[in-house]
Amino acid sequence: RSRKEHYGSFDWIVDYAHLKDFVCPDKLGCGLDSKILMVGCGTSTFSHDLFRAGFSKIVSCDIDEVQIELMQKRHAGLEP
Repeated sequence: RSRKEHYGSFDWIVDYAHLKDFVCPDKLGCGLDSKILMVGCGTSTFSHDLFRAGFSKIVSCDIDEVQIELMQKRHAGLEP
C-alpha cells in the first residue's frame, strides 16, 4: 500500500487506551506541563490523546512528509 493511501490513524504496538494508566503524571513522576517528544509519530493518535489528557507541551515528528502534512491538516489549530 502506498503511503498516500494511508489516511487513517495507526499505532505500531498499542494505543493510548492500553497505556493511559501508565502514562500519567503520578506514574511518570512528571507534571502535565512536562515536555514530550513523540519521535516517528506517523498517523498515531497517541499525541492527540496525550493532549486531551491534559499534557500541553508535545512535539510530534516523523520523516515521512506525507504523514506530517496529513497530521498538520487533521490537527490544525490544536494548540493550547
